Amino acid sequence: MPAPPEADELAARDRTAARARDGAGTDRGVARGRVSPAHVDWSGRFGKTRLALQAAAELVDEFADGVFFVALAPLGDARVVPGAAAQALGLRPDDDPYAYLASRRLLLVLDNAEHLDGVEQIVVDMLVVRSS
Repeated sequence: MPAPPEADELAARDRTAARARDGAGTDRGVARGRVSPAHVDWSGRFGKTRLALQAAAELVDEFADGVFFVALAPLGDARVVPGAAAQALGLRPDDDPYAYLASRRLLLVLDNAEHLDGVEQIVVDMLVVRSS
């Protein structure tokens, strides 16, 4: 007898959570000082935020400088993402989030970025600064 659709969704979430943990965890480069982005992209109402929070909670001990969550859903412009990240990191308004990220070992969860045109380049810029 086949499993109900809900069981398939839960199994898919478990597999994706494991991939997110692996992508952000120490065994994929973070321990060696490299950036390891993980991306979860599914349609709405699948539980992506909950999955990201679960993976982040399971990885909290892997990141010496902490785990931070940035809610991007309320933002209307990708150019304010660095400021939102700075706020989540507890930085002062005049602090440079790029410089801060370059000197830290942390997990930054950016949630609900899909509606922000151009956010991909901003995230790439944040990663490049961190890995250089």
